[in-house]
Amino acid sequence: MKTIEKKEILLFIGIIISASIMIFQIPLAAGDEIWNFQNIYKMVNGYQMYTDANIIITPIFFWIGFGLFKLLGTNILVFRIFDIAVYTAFLFCVYQIFKQLKIETTKAIIYILIFHYFSYELVTGGASYNTLAVLLVLVGIYLSLKEMTSNKFCILNGILMYAIFFTKQNIGVYYVLASLLVQIIINGKDKHTIVNIVKQFGIAFVLSIGTLGILYAQGVFWDFINIAFLGIREFGAQNSIIDPTCIAHMLICMITIIAAIILQKHVTKEENHHIKILLGIGIPMLLIAYPIVNVAHTMLAMAILLILLLYMTHLMINQFLSDKIVKGVILTLTISLIALCVSPFSRILGYEWAIKDYQHPYYGLAISTPMLKHIETVNEYINHHEGKVIMLSDKSAIYNIPEKRNNGKMDLVFLGNLGYQGEDRLIEEVSNMKNTQILIYEPLFWQESEKLLNWLKEHCEVVGKIEEYDIYQIP
Repeated sequence: MKTIEKKEILLFIGIIISASIMIFQIPLAAGDEIWNFQNIYKMVNGYQMYTDANIIITPIFFWIGFGLFKLLGTNILVFRIFDIAVYTAFLFCVYQIFKQLKIETTKAIIYILIFHYFSYELVTGGASYNTLAVLLVLVGIYLSLKEMTSNKFCILNGILMYAIFFTKQNIGVYYVLASLLVQIIINGKDKHTIVNIVKQFGIAFVLSIGTLGILYAQGVFWDFINIAFLGIREFGAQNSIIDPTCIAHMLICMITIIAAIILQKHVTKEENHHIKILLGIGIPMLLIAYPIVNVAHTMLAMAILLILLLYMTHLMINQFLSDKIVKGVILTLTISLIALCVSPFSRILGYEWAIKDYQHPYYGLAISTPMLKHIETVNEYINHHEGKVIMLSDKSAIYNIPEKRNNGKMDLVFLGNLGYQGEDRLIEEVSNMKNTQILIYEPLFWQESEKLLNWLKEHCEVVGKIEEYDIYQIP
């Protein structure tokens, strides 16, 4: 037992170290990390979510981030520790699922190293509500494999339904549908199964009403409905993309599903039971990739099917894996992961870490002195101009965060992030401004509004340039 525990400890120490290298190599840049950080940073500085920060996601992730910032300090270092903790917990749940599938420890270590090798990019995007939501889905899978028929499962799964939905609403819907489907497939449509499902819904409903009550008491309920739900149609219509590299991922998923259906006829009753649970939850989770089909979303979407693929591979080749082969594979994968970390680690050593003050929001972030001066130059212009100056750019968070600046939804003007009829209402709001300058960088980020840019070009004059940003004057 002591030898096994030592192996597991070393495994997750290695995962934490490699995950830390992967995230701390990322310098200051516009992306999900800085946008999520900005929203929580606003909350810490007294602004309200949904009203002052157009958060399009249900609130649990941001409440957790708020609590961590209050407890440990408000900077990128704490946010990245949050990221590493969620990712490590994610892999720990995958590992526990492998153990629940009755895979012995040394082979489970092989599979978790393979999983880590192909999914480490999840950590490089920064702390994410998507990763946290799928982590909770993995907890649900573990419970389903362990004790689906127990009363304890009803209570815990009801809590999970609520928690996943209020961490990321679409993933919550997919999980609820998948969990109900699996319970009916495994347990049948008898009275006992229906009663258990009703209990789960009851628990989730009560907790949801409590959360909505909190949002109402905070005065953000209607903004929550508008931003988190009424902009969904525009988000789906305007933000649909497919990264060509993800086609291969989807092909792997399709092959896994077909192989699982075929293999079900050639395994034991217990193994068939395991495959049904993983397949029943894994297929609906593929919807996570839509509409932004990029590597990060695709890896999250296929996480359960990747577990299934590794499990089926284990069932088919297990008898050929001698102890010597297992040790050799573990050594090879470990060396590969170390090699994978060499280049990111060398970048970390080569970066300039200009922020020395723990109280600065960018503490723990690779940022150079020239970049700091660039930010100061832009902010000096915004702060000292006689009229109002608003930057409408995916990069605006970089400049707003150090100043604790809040322009509401103008701080992240992405299509689908603006609530009901968001793009048209945004243009209407801009058209009603007086004595205001708009800073815009071209070419636009793909989620920004070309329609708004065209309106500015037609109705406003470019009066200058600050760094790389054009200055449009609204009279």
